[in-house]
Amino acid sequence: MPDNTDVDNQLAEAIKTKFAALVAGENNALWIALNGQLFDGDASGGVYPYAAFWSVSSVNDDTFTEEITDHLIQFDFFSTVSAADAKRLRFLARQLFHEKSLTMTGSTVIWIRESNRSGGDVPEDVPTQDAGNKVWHAIAEYEIKTSLD
Repeated sequence: MPDNTDVDNQLAEAIKTKFAALVAGENNALWIALNGQLFDGDASGGVYPYAAFWSVSSVNDDTFTEEITDHLIQFDFFSTVSAADAKRLRFLARQLFHEKSLTMTGSTVIWIRESNRSGGDVPEDVPTQDAGNKVWHAIAEYEIKTSLD
């Protein structure tokens, strides 16, 4: 039986696979806007704009017949263009992931949905190669429920 670490790793792979998947031979709008830069955790070396995601929590919610895990995944979107651009990236992620199918190895994704949005309005002082740039940071959290196959 896989533990939560295995399920978390498989979920991260599923997110990256959906992000990189071609539809009718074309990249999705989020992939294009981020130039393919969606990082699993560490985003050092990323060039703006980019996004990173990470597991906030994974909680077992087993029933008598199923092994269920509730995941909370946070996506962080960074842009040096504007607050509107950071929020646009967050919106494109919603179009790609919110209540959409997600294929995962070893588990079935019961649902994925955006549960919380924040940020994007106030620039943050984040070190950049061009010290004159401000960075806008928008956040989206997704609840994902999985059932072990």
